Amino acid sequence: MRSYKPLSALILTLLTTSVASFGPTLPSPLSPQFSTLKLRKPLVVFSTKAKPATALAVLRGGAVPPAKPAPGSKIAAFASRNFFVLGLLTSLTVAYICPTFFNNASPLNPSVVLSYFGVPLIFLLSSLTLPSSALSKSLLNPSALKLNALIQTTSLLLIPLFTLFLTPVFKNVFNLPQPVILGLQLLSSLPTTVNMCIALTSAAGGDTPLSITNAVIGNLLGVLITPLWFSYFSSLSNINNLGMANVSVLKTLKSLSKKVLLPMFVGQMLRQNPPIKSLADRRSKEGKRIQECILLSIVLNSFSNAFTPSSTAANLSLNLIAKLMFITSTLHLLYFSLTMYLFPKLNYSRSSTVASSFVISHKTLAFGLPLIKTVFGSSSDLGYFIAPIMIVHPLQLFLGGFLKGRLKKWIDEE
Repeated sequence: MRSYKPLSALILTLLTTSVASFGPTLPSPLSPQFSTLKLRKPLVVFSTKAKPATALAVLRGGAVPPAKPAPGSKIAAFASRNFFVLGLLTSLTVAYICPTFFNNASPLNPSVVLSYFGVPLIFLLSSLTLPSSALSKSLLNPSALKLNALIQTTSLLLIPLFTLFLTPVFKNVFNLPQPVILGLQLLSSLPTTVNMCIALTSAAGGDTPLSITNAVIGNLLGVLITPLWFSYFSSLSNINNLGMANVSVLKTLKSLSKKVLLPMFVGQMLRQNPPIKSLADRRSKEGKRIQECILLSIVLNSFSNAFTPSSTAANLSLNLIAKLMFITSTLHLLYFSLTMYLFPKLNYSRSSTVASSFVISHKTLAFGLPLIKTVFGSSSDLGYFIAPIMIVHPLQLFLGGFLKGRLKKWIDEE
């Protein structure tokens, strides 16, 4: 015979609770009886949304079964949290296995698509979610002007001087040929990336307006300063037939305006429309994911070009490539770490420090590669000149993607 003691005890307890809720003025003749009752199961709160089977299990003295996670939900959550790092590993693997799929000779024509659509889209999406006040503050605020000057001085002056100081180390310790040393020097004098540092700063929760401002300022200054460094470094080398040519400053400015300034202006104009502004703010996470996908496409294209048998990087010996990977990644992490260490001591916020670290440590392929080809186009050593920038470009993106999660956590703790 089935026992209904748990159910009767539960009903009596609910009646007692209802009577007691009227206050001490109401008589409670059943109180002595209620005080002696003991429930086998703890009192539960019923929900009108509970399923019949679950409610029946509770009435019979059972516990509410925990909700089972959907199959693969943990894997999906892990993939979402580590989307960029996993994407970097996937891009590297695909580029190594099938370099012709996404290199510049591919029918997909990725270099043109990314140059004319991908890069401008990154700046357009960044500008859509960027308050105009934040950008103007980053440009006009006296303290911001001081920080901008510090960033540009470090990027375009101190780093080239430090690389010049390391020249004996490159020559005597690593036994690098002179054309590769010149390539490292040329790399050091390049401005920051025009898209990568912005996207990584945004993904890490850093000061995006500061990153955008210095990406634009750095590339504008680079049009004037970088060719001067090229000329100086070339005069110090003993390489014959450098094949130097004049740099088209006007052409570089025109390209920078189309790919950076115009998309930012359009984004800010669109943001003045309240519905578009609201949509952009609500969908900011999706916008960042699109930017990450574009960056991953750039990585895939860069690695595919590097792994193509006919490419400059592929023609270098494995020993020389390994040395360049070690030198460029070490210098990149050194500049990044020093900025992360010193800028907080100068009373800059963590978000500004992260943005400054990305801007200072990054060197642009989009600006540097065409400039090197333009200046040294007829040199027989052109492959060695561009090898460092070809190698460091995907490396700095990979390292930035690996660190961005830790940086975001560090900023959130401030």
